[in-house]
Amino acid sequence: ALAGSVQSTAVDIEWCAQAFAVLIGDANLRRSYGANGQARAREVFDWKNIIPQYEALWNELSEKRRATPPVKAVPDNWAAAHPGFPNPWRMFGGFPTTHILPTDILHIAMDEGEVDTILKHEMNYFVPALLLPREQIKELADVIRRARAVRVQDLLAPFPLDRHDILWRCVGWMLKHGVCRHERPA
Repeated sequence: ALAGSVQSTAVDIEWCAQAFAVLIGDANLRRSYGANGQARAREVFDWKNIIPQYEALWNELSEKRRATPPVKAVPDNWAAAHPGFPNPWRMFGGFPTTHILPTDILHIAMDEGEVDTILKHEMNYFVPALLLPREQIKELADVIRRARAVRVQDLLAPFPLDRHDILWRCVGWMLKHGVCRHERPA
């Protein structure tokens, strides 16, 4: 499940490069960030703070176990429900600087050959069950290409609601691999 979430997580490279340039050019900002990072590490990750959190978690889990009847059947999607494999979309949901919104606009950034090249490599498509088949991803890219600019909600609109989760992951996958880029309307 974690690998599946990673294949649909994009980084805005231009924004990231600009942020690094600002940080590289400003020694005071680097010192300030470093001092803040050290303070946060002491506040959050020092063992004197971690151990009580573990103890509180263990107590909370024990209470939940006692209050919850045992599960009789294994769910169909056991990996997402198994406590050893928590849902990464939920677990890391607060990490992004921004989320893709239905009103965001997508633009194609690669030609068909480049999209084919990206899709051919297994490392770029390693949890296929969480995405559309390769041919359908190419069709989705073609829809964006023909539209020149399309809102995410308009791209998803023709599909049944039960397919939207997989389509959102495909949009994230396309952004991650540079197949398309997005902009937020003003």
